Amino acid sequence: MSPSTTGKADSAEEAVPYFYQYDNELYPGSTCQNTSVAMVLAHLGWEGTPDDITREWGKDYAQSPDGLNYMFNTITNEHWLPGNLWTTIAGGIEEFRSAASGGNGIIVHGYFTGYGHVVVVTGFDGTHYTVNDPAGEWGGEFASG
Repeated sequence: MSPSTTGKADSAEEAVPYFYQYDNELYPGSTCQNTSVAMVLAHLGWEGTPDDITREWGKDYAQSPDGLNYMFNTITNEHWLPGNLWTTIAGGIEEFRSAASGGNGIIVHGYFTGYGHVVVVTGFDGTHYTVNDPAGEWGGEFASG
């Protein structure tokens, strides 16, 4: 798991917006990472789409923690958006839960599918996580979303 945190929501109205990756015109089956990035950027005030990211950066650039970090922070700087991204592959579960409880949008890569998948964790209530899954609703078991 590779959590990445960024800016925080101040109210329910500022919730992380949802983008469905299969609505993307470019590579809809393989742009979960760009779609997740677009959700968090939109939360910060960006007005683009996942396809805008894919046109500029391609579909593979954000598939590594370093690539994700560089791409996200470049876009926030270019568009004068608040917040920045910090990536790690060594974060602990308590740190993760604290960030999720604090209203941070957390971009997470995991092997929820055979090839891996990227989602945005938008909350943690002490028991359950709230997640924006760019591929749709999770079916409750491996590879069912």
